[in-house]
Amino acid sequence: MTFLLNLTERAVNFIPAYEQINCLIDTDDNNLKILKTAFEKKWFEASLRIADKEKLFSRKLSWNWNENRALIRGIYLGATLYWSKGEFEYANDLFTKLFNTNIEDNIGARFAMKATQEKMSYDEFNLRFIFEDVYGTHYRRELEKWYEG
Repeated sequence: MTFLLNLTERAVNFIPAYEQINCLIDTDDNNLKILKTAFEKKWFEASLRIADKEKLFSRKLSWNWNENRALIRGIYLGATLYWSKGEFEYANDLFTKLFNTNIEDNIGARFAMKATQEKMSYDEFNLRFIFEDVYGTHYRRELEKWYEG
């Protein structure tokens, strides 16, 4: 963990380090939640810097390339943070950009894009359409019906 923390200080745009830290800090401890939130913000900021520098929002970003996944996740995470604060327009802009760069939409940006466009709260979206089990986090079947409706 120390190595990764130092790496994010020396190489602020090295996104895989942020993703690994995010995976390692998975706890109910409030102090660690604060640290995780800080690193999620740094991950998002690094992802946006790279997206802007490389003009990625004007290109296609394939999920098939592992290098793109941490970048896409970082931007999605940041958009989700803004959405959870009720900043629907900015979150919608980010979700729309993600969707337009990756039409296959492996991360599900289209759902968040519609929800933020309708100004549905992050909490309401999760209550209606997300569930967790021992295998992970999943979308409920009702989500597709709502999206297409």
